[in-house]
Amino acid sequence: CGGRLVGFNGALSAPQYPLKDSRTLNCDWHIHVAAGNRVRFTITVLDDLNSADSNGFCSSFAPNYIDVAEGSSASARILRRYCKKEISLSSVDSEKNELTIRYRQHGGTHFGSLFGFLAHYTTG
Repeated sequence: CGGRLVGFNGALSAPQYPLKDSRTLNCDWHIHVAAGNRVRFTITVLDDLNSADSNGFCSSFAPNYIDVAEGSSASARILRRYCKKEISLSSVDSEKNELTIRYRQHGGTHFGSLFGFLAHYTTG
């Protein structure tokens, strides 16, 4: 799962979407648009990833999450992390022409089956 996405706009989803699955998944998508443009990433459907800590925050230890990161390197700065049911799904805008989307799903029945997410990106 994952891959390189190019073009003015596109869509991506967890591999199992819209079905539920309990496999372990590690997916990275690298979105690249023309130089001088920015990327707007919007999640349209998000499962309750059920990984917030006891205070309701998405920690670095969350087993199920989606990271939206600036650039394409492994050390890219995280702009937003999703790990729980979100009341309002706002878009994330890049400062440059690249974003990396990281989807991590911890397998096994302890966390239950997830359908993950459905999202799209546009160029701005």
